[in-house]
Amino acid sequence: MRPLSKAICASLIFILIIVSTSVFGDQNSKAAKLNELMELSGMVKIMEKARNKNKVQALQYKQQVMKQFEQNFNIDDPKVWKYFESEYQKFIASLEPKWSSEEAVQKYADLYGSRMTEEEIDKVLEFEKSEVGKKSTAVSNEVVPLWLDYLTKESDAQFSEGLQKFAANLKSFIAEKNKKQKIQKELQK
Repeated sequence: MRPLSKAICASLIFILIIVSTSVFGDQNSKAAKLNELMELSGMVKIMEKARNKNKVQALQYKQQVMKQFEQNFNIDDPKVWKYFESEYQKFIASLEPKWSSEEAVQKYADLYGSRMTEEEIDKVLEFEKSEVGKKSTAVSNEVVPLWLDYLTKESDAQFSEGLQKFAANLKSFIAEKNKKQKIQKELQK
């Protein structure tokens, strides 16, 4: 290879290394800024509330469900209530979202970051740190849970389906238990 060609190749390789290092450095800088923006916006807290919505709702209904079963089946057997508790815990576990709060926030940051330049993110951060930005974040944090409730009507269907499955399992258990008791009484005669 000629000396001039070697020099050009070496220069191109050097330029490519510098550009890729700069791009990688810019990506790290941008990612750090996106993380700061997610923190300032309270996004983790918002996602945690969204993540726990069904479980909180299920726990709120537990006493009501217990009273309904108590009234409908006149239950006083501790084994039934032990089974009830076991099935209720399965029901609660079935409501666990497939995503963590951190994963949801990271996905949001990735989507947001792919549509914003680092310079734009700098401006958003500057706004978020201003008084009106802080107020905007506070209002958003107050409104977003209400908005998510509106948007998550599907989770109500999931909750209802899970509750029906739970009730059917418990009803089946009670019927089976009563059937066994009836057979035992007949055998004892």
